[in-house]
Amino acid sequence: MTTFVLPGDVIPLPADPVDPSTSQSITFGPGIGASTSKTGSEAISVATKMGPVHNTAKRRKTKDGPTEVNRLWVEVQSKRYVPAPGEDVIGIIVQKHAEGFRVDIGAAQLAQLGQFAFEGASKKTKPRLDNGTVVHARVSLANRDMEPEIECVDPKDGKSNGYGELKGGLMVTCSLQLCRRVLSTRMMGEIMTLWPLNTQITVAPAMNGRIWLNCESGILPVIGLKRILEAIDAGEVDWENMDALQGWVKREGIVLN
Repeated sequence: MTTFVLPGDVIPLPADPVDPSTSQSITFGPGIGASTSKTGSEAISVATKMGPVHNTAKRRKTKDGPTEVNRLWVEVQSKRYVPAPGEDVIGIIVQKHAEGFRVDIGAAQLAQLGQFAFEGASKKTKPRLDNGTVVHARVSLANRDMEPEIECVDPKDGKSNGYGELKGGLMVTCSLQLCRRVLSTRMMGEIMTLWPLNTQITVAPAMNGRIWLNCESGILPVIGLKRILEAIDAGEVDWENMDALQGWVKREGIVLN
């Protein structure tokens, strides 16, 4: 059941399945802030925007083995991305300088990407990226009065874990709501049933309104998926009604292989 909150409402935290009396370790996203009030010895988290509360769990590999990372946010109808620490973003390098790169991540300010913020980067092995290069990164620092900082390495184990330069493929620009929906629902699994089983499409959604698509077998499946995602984002078709979606794909003449 979806919880709808107003600014100032206390955010209900999901309980730990092992010990229901305690809360899980959670990373807060947009629309949630800390309150000066406390319940017992714990601080209260409150909504700063109006909208439904969403929670998604993602398993991540660490040195101590796989761990579950929970993310909680309030979904709002915003057009501009507001960076939050720990969020995945897809950016475009627009400027190079002595200490790294300036990257467009769709926010009000350009993000800073250090030249050593890559796996195994050193003075001799620092990456050489040109303007226009698309990178997959995570937000490491985000303050209201400073340019955000991003990195292409997982701080937990020092590995890239999928971060870094995105070669080939196609980047789709969409609403922030669609990106969060792709991350937190079964949407992509349902849509991918339209393609033959041997078609392998890589989908890398980010929190800043960008999704990267790639397919080793050719560009046509990627173009078809891009058109479907854009139609879902515009409200032209409902992905939960697969019969209607298949009919729409045939009418539009979208090539699936």
